[in-house]
Amino acid sequence: MTKSQFQPIEYVLSFLFATILLAISPLHDQSFTASAQSDGEEPNPVVESYAEAFDLPYAEAQRRLQLQTEMDKVETEVREGEPTYAGSWTQHEPEFGLVVAFASPDGDAIIKQYLDGIAWADLVEVQQARYTVAELDSIFEQVTQAARETKVHFEAGANYRTGKVDMYTPEPDTLRSQLQAMAAIDAYMDDIEFKYQESMSAPAQSKYPYLPGGHPIPT
Repeated sequence: MTKSQFQPIEYVLSFLFATILLAISPLHDQSFTASAQSDGEEPNPVVESYAEAFDLPYAEAQRRLQLQTEMDKVETEVREGEPTYAGSWTQHEPEFGLVVAFASPDGDAIIKQYLDGIAWADLVEVQQARYTVAELDSIFEQVTQAARETKVHFEAGANYRTGKVDMYTPEPDTLRSQLQAMAAIDAYMDDIEFKYQESMSAPAQSKYPYLPGGHPIPT
């Protein structure tokens, strides 16, 4: 077994799920109408897969997939336009919607300018985060670089939803104590979640994207 900063298995499985959906029929190249499937109409495999994954009626799956393509456009605008952007992701359950985080107490005011005229604006939830995406990415790099200096096997990912670095390892207590002993990392200990994982997962070949409507976390 070798040291690793690849994503843990739950990230890889989500990556595979999203990849299957997008590979069958790219969302941006296809229109999904929020209407029930007509008699004799060939079911769309993307819609079917999404409906099955979240136990939805076919028409509701169509509606959500269409909304996700629209939400992705708004996410891109916010990500490129706001220096305090701290991540965004599609929430699939228990309620469907778009969550956008800012490292600012003014998130509600910030997002309003991007939702003018948007019919689904009520599906957007704003959260306040401690770090921007760039800041969390920087912490992730420092922590994983330090972890590679230990003799503990691990996998890691920057978790924009929690604003922390997730460390998966068969020896969480050992890894925690060794990192805490490093002066450069001690200040970030509250920003690290140590989670037990018995063995390391297969290396992911590309960055993990959240399910449609989200953005990658670094590998």
